[in-house]
Order: sequence, then structure tokens, then C-alpha cells
Amino acid sequence: MRFSAVQNFLRRAAAFASQHRKALILGICLLNLTLGIFVPIYVDELVYKFGLARYLLEGGQQLSIYPQCIDTFLTPVPLPLIPGAVIIAGAWQHLGLFGMRFSGFAFIVAWAALIWLIISRLTASRDVRVAVAFTLFAVMSLGVTSYALLLSRPDQFLVLGLTILVAFPIILDARERETGRAASGWIIATAALVYFLVISTASYAHPNIVYYTPVVLASAYLTFRRVGLLPALGACAIALVVIGFGLMNGARVLASCNDPALAAATGKRLVDLRGLLTAPLATIGVLLGNSLGGLFDLLRYVSFTGNYQSGWLPPTPLLDGVIGGTFLFVIRVIWHVAVVGAIVVATARLLHDRSPALLLAGALLISLAGQAAHNRSLNFTLIQLLLPLVALFCVLALTPVAETALSARWWMPLRNVVAGFAAASALVCLIFLVPQLIGTAWSKRIFNDQQHHSYSAFNASIRAQSTARLAQACRIVPGQAPGLVIDDVSYATFYRERRPMFATYVNPSLMGAGLKGRLPEFFASHRSSGFIGKCNYLPWELQSVAIRDGENCCVSAEVITTALPASAK
Repeated sequence: MRFSAVQNFLRRAAAFASQHRKALILGICLLNLTLGIFVPIYVDELVYKFGLARYLLEGGQQLSIYPQCIDTFLTPVPLPLIPGAVIIAGAWQHLGLFGMRFSGFAFIVAWAALIWLIISRLTASRDVRVAVAFTLFAVMSLGVTSYALLLSRPDQFLVLGLTILVAFPIILDARERETGRAASGWIIATAALVYFLVISTASYAHPNIVYYTPVVLASAYLTFRRVGLLPALGACAIALVVIGFGLMNGARVLASCNDPALAAATGKRLVDLRGLLTAPLATIGVLLGNSLGGLFDLLRYVSFTGNYQSGWLPPTPLLDGVIGGTFLFVIRVIWHVAVVGAIVVATARLLHDRSPALLLAGALLISLAGQAAHNRSLNFTLIQLLLPLVALFCVLALTPVAETALSARWWMPLRNVVAGFAAASALVCLIFLVPQLIGTAWSKRIFNDQQHHSYSAFNASIRAQSTARLAQACRIVPGQAPGLVIDDVSYATFYRERRPMFATYVNPSLMGAGLKGRLPEFFASHRSSGFIGKCNYLPWELQSVAIRDGENCCVSAEVITTALPASAK
């Protein structure tokens, strides 16, 4: 009797799950995403606030993240990038620790809304819209992709900007088809203003905008050609100027910095294009290999294997085996099928289709291949930039032909497989990963030994108390501490100070290798108020003169210049 009751319950549960499949999968994925609030703050999220979010705090100048480069540490922002600097400062400059994580949620919601808007303009069928959007968001929920998208990084502005630029011509074309009338002057003027603000913000946020020049130019031409050829070419020229200023703004710091160690550390990430002159065949081979394999190699960071940790998620030994390997295989197969299928479909459509969506898809594919080719390796931080843009490419290429696919026999099994793995992926996160994230979040440790470049927003009060005690001990007064070296421990207390420096770039053992043996003169040249932050970020030369409070340390400027061992002076 009991066995029969259990069978009936399971049968009814299965029927309910089948009937409400989409709602259940969506609910599981949203719950998993919501629990991403426990994902620790990765150190890069804070570092980028120094270089991009302080335009207003620094009185209308841009602060570099490289204090070794004294001449370019504080510089004026080029005129075309000022609107972008103001927008990013308004969005980021006062973000607290939870604000950084919520900015990731805002990014995901805004990007998803833009994708839905694009899909709805590419097809009139509601069933196609729902099927394409549901499948896309299921794929973007595989592994820890959603957690990676939560990181508060400048890639957010670049992805949103490029998605807006792609949406412009598609929306205008759809509107003109529906109404039978050309866009009014007010609509074109508004589009031009938004277009400039988007280009300015994206160019200020990330020099990687240069890789996506084909997308920007395609959007400019397709958007403004309805006004005339000259306005369209003018928009393209303005876009090139703004992108050029963005590239120079990002490169000038290192270009004028006399620090070989820093130049070597940053330059090794990219393929040296001068090899095209000295060893053309070998260099072309490297570029082609990167473009073909680099993007898919990035997927290893979103599976449940040891690769995805990268210092920002806790290790999960239970997943670093059969489960992790299985999901990595499935994720790669799904993305390969989607991307290769989109390329094949887009190529076939080129024979008879010159729609804005297809031209933009081609420009986006060229841009993605270019960035992948130029990078020696793609690390996990590029997940937030590349995977949403690859998904956007698939939407542009596949949505117009999706109605045909929906009637094919293979569509339902394929969709069920993707949806099933998305739900399974979210459940794996909830069962194995989230408990560790919650445990780390409520830990009284300021940082975890196994992920010392990450920290939780939930123990902010512990950091604040430690920072207050150290500031008093080292006589560092909030509001009167220019040039202070801070980190994730002390950022919340001292981020309003003028010309702050992040600790990793001042430590000769980390990103400050060029400062070895000359710390006193470095602090003096910056008129620094000292150091306050985690002891493991403190240069070894200062260990003996530091005041400690548990895992944190402080050293005043006076102590640095007077009590430093003679060998370090």
C-alpha cells in the first residue's frame, strides 16, 4: 500500500514537472543566481574601481591602477571620453561590497532584457521568441557561468554597450517595417546621442573596444544610413575617433612608464604582432590557433572542475571528478554545436540575405575571433565579456531561422537535453557549491587561505573594526590620508581619500616588482600617508615595522621613511 502511494506521488510529481517544465527550470536557475550574493568579491572587482570609478572623486582626473608609473598616475581624461567617465563614476564610485555584487545582478537583468528585445524584433512568433530565449538562458546557466557574470568588472559596460549598438539598427528596421514610415528626426537625434554616450562609456571602460570596431562601424552605418550616406560615414568617423582615444587612454600609462618588470608582466598576455614581419608563418599559425581554440578553451573555467576556482570560488573536491568532467564535456558540446551551427547558418544565409542582423552577426564573429587570436590565453575573467557576446552572435544568426527548426524532429529532444542539464547544473550548485559559499561568507576570517585574493561581503563589520583600530594605532585619519595604500580590507573606510593606491601594485613580490629596494622614495614621491590592509599584501621590507591586528597590518608614512632597514633605502 505504501509502495503504491509512493508510486502515485512520483507519477503525479513527474506529470507536474513535465507540465510546468519551463517554470521549474527557470525557478531553479533564478534561485541559484540569487544565491550568488554569497559569491566572494574577487580582488579585480575592487582594483578596477581605482582606475575607472574615481573621475569625480579625483576632481575630474583619471587615477591609474599602476602607482609605479608616477608621471601618468593621475591624468586628464580625453574630451570624447568624459561622458563615459561621468557615467561610470556615477554607477560605481560609491559602490559598497554588496553594491559590487548587486551591480552584477543589474548587469545580468539589463543584458537579458536587451537580448529579449532583440529576439522580439527578429521574429514575430511568440513561440519562437520564448523557445530561443529559454534555450539561450538555459545554456548561460550551465556550470558556474551565472556566478562568473556577477563579477563587477568593466566588461559589463562593454557588453551592454555592444548589445545596445547591435539593437539600434534592428529595432529601427523593425519599427519601419511595422509602421511603413521612416524614423522621425527626433528618433534619429536620440539614437545619435545614445550612440555617442555608449561609445564613450565603452571606450573609457575597456581598451578591448578596439577589437569590436567592426561591430561599432556596422551599427553606425546601419543605424544612420536611413538619413543619408554622409551622416552614416560621419557617425563611423566619430566612432573611430572615440575608440582611438579610448585605446590611447588605456595604453598611455604603460607606454610612458619606466618599469620593465610591469611591462613584462602585462605584455606577455598578448601575441606580439611584430612577429608578422619577422616570422610571419609562425605568428599567423599562432593567431589562427588562438582564434579557433581559445574561445572554447575558456569553457573549462565554467565547469565544476578545479579550473573554475581561479581564486574567487572555494574548492569543491566532490565536483572535481566525474561530475565536473561530465559537465565540462556537455558544456563544450553544447557551445560547439551552437557556435558552429550559427556560423554554418549565417554563411548559408549570406547567399540571399543582407539583413542588419546577419551583417552585425558577421561583424561580431570577426571581432570575437580577433580578440581570441591576439590573446595568448583567455583567463576566467574574460568569461563575462566573451560568453554573452558569443550568445548574442548565436541569437543574431539563428533566431530568423528558428521557426523552421521548431518543427524539426530533433528540436524537442535537443531543447530537453539543454534544459535538463541547466536544471541539473543549478541543483549541483545548490547542493555542493552554495553551502561552501555560505560557510565562507559567515566565516570570521577576513580571507580564506585557499582563496586569499577573494573576500566575503558578509564580514564587512570585522574588517571595519580592524581597520579602525589600525588607523588609530598608525595615526591615519580618514579624510586626511592622501596617497594611502589600501586593499579590500580598508577600501570601504578610505576609498574617498585622494590618490589611493592598491596594495598589490606596491608590493615588490606581486605586481610592484620594479619597486624593489626603493620603497622609501616611492612613498615620498606620492606623499603617501602609509599602508593599511592585509599583512600578506605588505612588502616584506616593512614586515618588521608594521603594527598588526590579526591578519591586518598598518605602517605610517613616518615609519616607512625613518625606520626602514638601511638595506632597503
